[in-house]
Amino acid sequence: QGLVDQVHAVSDGIAAEWATAHSRLEQVVSETNQAAGDLASLNSQILEGVGAGRPVNELLDQRDILVRKLADLVGGYAVRGPDSTISLAVNGVTIVAAGTAQKLTLTGATDLQAAAGSPPMISWGTMAVPVESGAAAGYLAALRTDLPNLSTSVDGMANALRDAVNSLHTTGFTLSGAAGGAFFSGTGAHDLAVVPTTPAELAVSSVGGTIDGSVALKIGDLASDVNASAALGGAAGPSAQWRAVTTALGTQLQSLKAAVAAQDSVVTAADDAVNSDSGVNLDEEMTGMMLFQRAYQASARVITTV
Repeated sequence: QGLVDQVHAVSDGIAAEWATAHSRLEQVVSETNQAAGDLASLNSQILEGVGAGRPVNELLDQRDILVRKLADLVGGYAVRGPDSTISLAVNGVTIVAAGTAQKLTLTGATDLQAAAGSPPMISWGTMAVPVESGAAAGYLAALRTDLPNLSTSVDGMANALRDAVNSLHTTGFTLSGAAGGAFFSGTGAHDLAVVPTTPAELAVSSVGGTIDGSVALKIGDLASDVNASAALGGAAGPSAQWRAVTTALGTQLQSLKAAVAAQDSVVTAADDAVNSDSGVNLDEEMTGMMLFQRAYQASARVITTV
């Protein structure tokens, strides 16, 4: 029962991570809709200001901030029009055009158990939006692939444990002479359970009515990968499967950390380039100020002379 509790804890932990990622993706979709609506509103204000001949520099700055935010959220790609408005598309699906913004929704499963049959996706009406970058893409990958695959692997380990032990327990007999039944029940890690409730139900003897514990010893020997594989007809035993799960997870995490470090350097270089282009150059501004100051002094002398 202690082992079952540990298996449940692992399964529940994966399900909790899935629920957390789903909640965060809902927040990303909500923020995307808000930013897209704000961008469409700014487009209308910019278009009106340009038409009226008013300065729109502040509006343009706000527009650029929203474009960057949408890029971070869903990987939006922006195109500037001749009227200074921005159209923004996500992998070919336009979500902002001039003063109009489309509303995205999160559809599909709302829990891990249903994710395989109905994977979560971001949609516009009845059309799926193929998000491939931004925070949304990361959460979608976790919800659709990473966590379901991890859960499936843990379920496989639990089922291997169930089948290996049951294959031996059903060959034994109880002290009363009854043939042994299943020791574990369940369809995966989330519902793995111990069937016997009293010691009298344990079929751990090879002959009914005796106490030799030979079947119990064979069950204990399942800790060996060779014995577990033999009990499963050549398939990998629960211990081997568990090691494979943890090794694969560790390798994936190391790979992702390396990818994050590399991508951070790319983003930093891009930010530096943007800041260099749009920032204030103090030397240039000082030169300009001196130029205007000398021009003012020269004009003052001309006026004085006249």
